[in-house]
Order: sequence, then structure tokens, then C-alpha cells
Amino acid sequence: MPIRHDFNSWECKYCHKIYKLELIALGCENSHGIVYVPIRKEDLQRLIQFIYTKDERLLTETLMETLMAYTSNMHGENK
Repeated sequence: MPIRHDFNSWECKYCHKIYKLELIALGCENSHGIVYVPIRKEDLQRLIQFIYTKDERLLTETLMETLMAYTSNMHGENK
């Protein structure tokens, strides 16, 4: 959702552009291709550790299933 500054000002929370209409600001946000992935805190920590260490043992089955499910949904595929 865009951030409302006043009655005539809406901000895209990703690129911070200001728009006069909420609908246009929402369209801007949608154009950024942001994907929200519900991920458990411990899986997020494992993913961050993997990025630094490259230790594939950190990539649990549940973590990978979650990430793959949202990757599939991005392309209109069904799991």
C-alpha cells in the first residue's frame, strides 16, 4: 500500500516517487515486481547464513519448498 502524506500526496514505498492519486502510486508499487514470501524466522536466518557461507546444508527442504512455491507462482504455474 502506498504511503499517504496528505490528501493529495501518495508515495510509492519502493522508489519513493510521489503521486497525486493513490491508484497511480499503487500501480507504481505493482510495477516493481516485489514478491512477499512468508518465511519462518529460522529459515530466513539459514538463508542469510547460506549467502555468506555457501554451505548448501543450510538450505532445508522446507526453506526450498517455500521459495520454489513462490517462484512457481510468479510465472503463473501451479505447484
